[in-house]
Amino acid sequence: TDVQAVSSLSQVMGTTSGVSFVVLRLKDKTGKVISGNIYWLSKEEDYKAMNTMPETSVNVNVITNGKSKTDNTWTVELTNPTGKLAFFIRPQLLLDGEEVLPSYWSGNYVSLLPSEKTSLTVSCPVEKLGPGALTLKVSGWNVEEQEITLSK
Repeated sequence: TDVQAVSSLSQVMGTTSGVSFVVLRLKDKTGKVISGNIYWLSKEEDYKAMNTMPETSVNVNVITNGKSKTDNTWTVELTNPTGKLAFFIRPQLLLDGEEVLPSYWSGNYVSLLPSEKTSLTVSCPVEKLGPGALTLKVSGWNVEEQEITLSK
């Protein structure tokens, strides 16, 4: 395994004020991202500025809809078309406005850098999808809430 230092966090934090977002992407030797995390730091330990983050939106696109005898599965692509960080995006599967539980997500509370996109998969038991309107709700810390209709 190889380790490569790309910058000194203490040096960067020494020259900033307010809240800083640190995005960590762990990649394998081919460059594929195998893990991603985001951290929010403030050397003054004052995070009030996060309450005034500029509002942004994401594009939501349902890529696939799969069905089996026991589960329904959807793959959803989230894209940040803006120049702003889309922070702590929360996807939810809703039936008539109530969250479908259990629903199994490949990721949640994701954050997207400007122009970044990610794909998430959700599955849930068929028995939890009785009659009613099925929607995907996407919201976030500074992300405009939206709902799109899903097919069962």
